[in-house]
Amino acid sequence: MNKTIKDGKQKGAAVSPPMQDCLEAILRLEQDKGAARVRDLAEALKVHKSTVTAALKHLARAGLVRYAPYELVALEPAGRAVAERVTGDHAVFARFLSEILLLDVKTADADACRLEHAAGPETIERLRQFAAFLSARPGASRTLKQAFSAYLAAPRGKKRP
Repeated sequence: MNKTIKDGKQKGAAVSPPMQDCLEAILRLEQDKGAARVRDLAEALKVHKSTVTAALKHLARAGLVRYAPYELVALEPAGRAVAERVTGDHAVFARFLSEILLLDVKTADADACRLEHAAGPETIERLRQFAAFLSARPGASRTLKQAFSAYLAAPRGKKRP
């Protein structure tokens, strides 16, 4: 799902999933390394540097990043807001997929990356509420996980309760 840019030079322009991934990677690099460089972004996103450069030019025109050739990349406030939202959505999905649906962390992370772009705000908020519900009731969370784990382990040919 494309999200609309609320702040920035191109008001009403959509931030595509690849652009959201780029903003998310910039945020991660700023947090991990203190700065984002084109080569680090290319490595993180597994794309060529020229692809990153084109994306950064687009994001700069939209007012989401500060970018100049051979300089560090920096998130503008609107870009940081998009990156933080996408990162938070990713975390909600990854946690749900790994802790509730009991998927391995690698699969959960890869699927969360796809879901964070597709789900609407109501769905994401409901998942946040469900996670808060389970956190407030650790016994219910354990029971749910144990029951679901047993369900998954049951032979497929047998009728399940």
